[in-house]
Amino acid sequence: MANNIIPFNAHHHSREILQESFIDINNRIIRLAGDMKATGIVEHPDRFLARCDELRSQLSEAGDIFRRCAQLRLVPDLAGAMESLRILHLMISHIELMFLYARKNPESAQSYQKEINLTANDFFSRHTRLTKSIAWL
Repeated sequence: MANNIIPFNAHHHSREILQESFIDINNRIIRLAGDMKATGIVEHPDRFLARCDELRSQLSEAGDIFRRCAQLRLVPDLAGAMESLRILHLMISHIELMFLYARKNPESAQSYQKEINLTANDFFSRHTRLTKSIAWL
């Protein structure tokens, strides 16, 4: 019976696998956030909200990786990292809200686009700080 027990350590991901996964997700996050800023609210409005949803999904995956990294002690402050991810999620919600306001009030679209761009810049800044908090970077 003891031969059927899988040791707990067998479920841990290696540092290299986590690093590759994080780099892949990180690149997707940067691309999606950049696309949202570049696309704007006038061009391709149908894709804008889809990008926000995809960005949220990638942030959730990044959170899973942060939790696994914490098990390997690669993230010194997991609570701080998770709080930063929550703030990034809220920033995406703010961008979506500005997008929806702009669609409802086209005469103010330019000011909403400025707010989207400012929030996207803050998103990049916070995301960069979060990324640098992982021990292998």
